Amino acid sequence: MTAAQAVRFAAVVVVAASYPLVLRTGEARVAAARADEFALSQRLRDARIALASAPFLARDRERARGRARRARGAHDDVARFVAGIARAAAARHAAVTAIVAAGAPTAPSLDVTLEGRFADVLTTIRALSDGDVPGRVRVDALSASDTARSSVTASVRVTVEAPAGREAARAASR
Repeated sequence: MTAAQAVRFAAVVVVAASYPLVLRTGEARVAAARADEFALSQRLRDARIALASAPFLARDRERARGRARRARGAHDDVARFVAGIARAAAARHAAVTAIVAAGAPTAPSLDVTLEGRFADVLTTIRALSDGDVPGRVRVDALSASDTARSSVTASVRVTVEAPAGREAARAASR
């Protein structure tokens, strides 16, 4: 073997020995690129699914907002109704001894206990029925608490009407 042939042979051996190193390095880069492409395709698929369900999400969001608005409105009505109870009782010299909340948040009820003279308690109950916040007033119990002063105690259940019920109540009263 001549010197030129030996140099050629050494070059071929070096090149052949470096191929696995080059291939392994290239394979790792190709595998990494494939993994990135797969992750990107998964994100795109998830985004398509989310966009496809967007109308459902928007409808659910609006439904939840509507329920929250109705509940908030019912709480505002209860607060106004309790203030109305206090005003009516004070104007008619009756005492509100207890107010207990009952019922569902969207259709709240209040158990109210009134004390005072018979006529004052009855006019207070009438004022609750005629208040600015519509409600159904039901007298559960009426008992004499002090016969010497002709004082009575009335247990009243008040159900604050929902906004849809208000429209029906107004239409029925016309």
